[in-house]
Amino acid sequence: MRLAPLWICCLVVVASGCDDAPGGTLGWDAGTTDAHLAMDVGWSSDAADLDAGGGSDDGGHFDAGPSTEAPTWGRCRVASQADDIDVELLEHCERLHRSAPSERRYGIRWIFIDERDDLVAWTDARIAVANNLFAATEISFESRAIVRIQDSVVDVLNGDTRLSLADRTADLVAHLGVADDEPAEVVAALRDRLEAAGGDPVRVARLRPNSRVTHGRFLSLMAAAHSEDIYVVIGDRPTEQQGIGGFSSPPLRRFDALARSYIALKTSHTRLTVLAHELGHYFGLKHPHAGSQEGDQTRLFASATVAENYRARETHNLWEVLEDLLGDDLDQPLPTLYPEYDAVAVDLRNFDATRFALMDTWVRRSFTMDSDFTAFASFATFVGAWRR
Repeated sequence: MRLAPLWICCLVVVASGCDDAPGGTLGWDAGTTDAHLAMDVGWSSDAADLDAGGGSDDGGHFDAGPSTEAPTWGRCRVASQADDIDVELLEHCERLHRSAPSERRYGIRWIFIDERDDLVAWTDARIAVANNLFAATEISFESRAIVRIQDSVVDVLNGDTRLSLADRTADLVAHLGVADDEPAEVVAALRDRLEAAGGDPVRVARLRPNSRVTHGRFLSLMAAAHSEDIYVVIGDRPTEQQGIGGFSSPPLRRFDALARSYIALKTSHTRLTVLAHELGHYFGLKHPHAGSQEGDQTRLFASATVAENYRARETHNLWEVLEDLLGDDLDQPLPTLYPEYDAVAVDLRNFDATRFALMDTWVRRSFTMDSDFTAFASFATFVGAWRR
């Protein structure tokens, strides 16, 4: 009788250590993200500037500005959907986002909500490690902005405290960088920012000063308002759990949702690989051992269990998606997945379903052995053993 594959390791593909929240996700439903949002953050109006070269570390804000005039995929999509794409922008979008690029560079917007004096050195060290670990994928990162928000009302970065947007006006001012501090005007600026980023106009219009959201929802809202960058928030308490070095929200499956994934890191955590680890979750990877925390190791490889945990299970069948991608024998070369910037909605849903099918299964092969303690020769043989 063939035994279930043997679990042997506890590492996400891009980093060492398993010190973040189980599964590395918050488990939210993008479809429920609407105007019932709440926010919080603290702010100091006398923050000094930090220069991009790593100069003064005693202030609260450094913004590198656009590293290039080239439009992002998101900007091209928004313009395309609004039928507001001029000849010059169209030329850039066609050149950059019609097919998969050979390499990708992402900007990171760092948000510190507690005291540190070495912000540039702290961030540079973690980006250097992430760039080293991601080098083989042709993905790299750079700091785009560093913002320090003092006296933030956010204590736990995914905490469930609910406050109105009006109660968090100072936090909004700090995150958005607006001059006006009247709640109605600040929320109006937030609405403008979200709609410009492609947010659902109906949901955007529902945002009011009395809209209430949790800490986590607020930070995802701020990430959506800065859609050009990866939003990384650093504080003393990423979660209620003790000993957690960080976490990342899962990727959202709706481009027009009033939320985006964000990463949270613990200020005092010294392990430099944590950012890279959470970036793996940010792009969609689960822990290879996700689902095994209850202690029944054989359940990890039950086809029923993996289908239940598949992140696009509401609309797609996991095994059918893999077969469509890799052939009936699952032995075709792994293709590069890339949605065109003007893809129709169903194509984006199919892209996400395929991306999650691979991310929920592919990485596990490298961390398992067959019943005779040998590595699986191919992904097809691994899935075959898994399904049996």
